[in-house]
Amino acid sequence: MDKHNRPVLAITCGEPAGIGPEIALRAAWALRADVNSILIGDAALLHRTAQALNGASDMPLDTPIALNVIALKTWQEKCALPLPATPLTVIDCPLAAPVIAGRLDPRNGLAVLQTLDIVIAGTQ
Repeated sequence: MDKHNRPVLAITCGEPAGIGPEIALRAAWALRADVNSILIGDAALLHRTAQALNGASDMPLDTPIALNVIALKTWQEKCALPLPATPLTVIDCPLAAPVIAGRLDPRNGLAVLQTLDIVIAGTQ
């Protein structure tokens, strides 16, 4: 199926200090042949998570995860996403504080809520 005719699936990355970013990446990567996945979350965190998954020996991937990052402001101005050859597109929703695995940080709460706002705006 042509990449431009496939369904689009928006995936928010959930709580950045939890398993959300890894689960979102794994799900999007697993579905890449069937849908155009758009991840919504902190691009730097997703990049680090993708690098860790690419190097994981316990669950090797068939090919390394590659990301195409779109700045939130660019998406807000254009409200359209290019569908590049890179399989996974990320709408960057930067976090306010560094992530420490397993430790919730209330300063990141607004960014997590913003990912939901982005999905809602994208469906309208």
